[in-house]
Amino acid sequence: DYAMPTVIHPQKDGLFRFDANRYSVPEDFIHQPLILKAYQDVLKIYCKDQLICQHPRCYDKYQTIKDLNHYRKRLSRIKRYKHQTLLSHFKTLCPEADAYLAGLHQRQLQVIYHVKQILNLEVIFGKTALCSALIKALKTGAFHWESAKNILLYDDSLKPKLSLVHPQKKDLMELDVEPVDLTQYDRLLKQKE
Repeated sequence: DYAMPTVIHPQKDGLFRFDANRYSVPEDFIHQPLILKAYQDVLKIYCKDQLICQHPRCYDKYQTIKDLNHYRKRLSRIKRYKHQTLLSHFKTLCPEADAYLAGLHQRQLQVIYHVKQILNLEVIFGKTALCSALIKALKTGAFHWESAKNILLYDDSLKPKLSLVHPQKKDLMELDVEPVDLTQYDRLLKQKE
């Protein structure tokens, strides 16, 4: 070995600095002192005497070189957390949401996708209308997000009651508009001349 060993300390983001660049290490080795051996074309990182990872050496400056395998555990935890958050929000929609979710689990492969789409419907139509649609879908055994959407779109009892005023053409013809005095503009033009 002709590389000079250097002690490195990866930060909480799993990266360490070397020659104005940042390189990743596996998540299990964050906050541990590690040994870096820098060769001409490769960087090798050791924990005690065990090689834990290596990166091609980058001679550009201010680059971040990551191996996505180093972040798999973290990404998996984040994904599970997001899924749990979506599911818990879905369960709080109404008491029937648990039963609807159980039906989704039995009939659909991509439950999280359906839950996301249904929660998007909540933003558009509101919680009350969505709960009513879920109850109707549960009664008919329609366990698909598009079923809930179609119920919301085509069930007249769930449509929002909008009171729009539609003026008749006759009403528009009877408007009184005061004439505008345009002599002010004539005066302005004369002053400029």
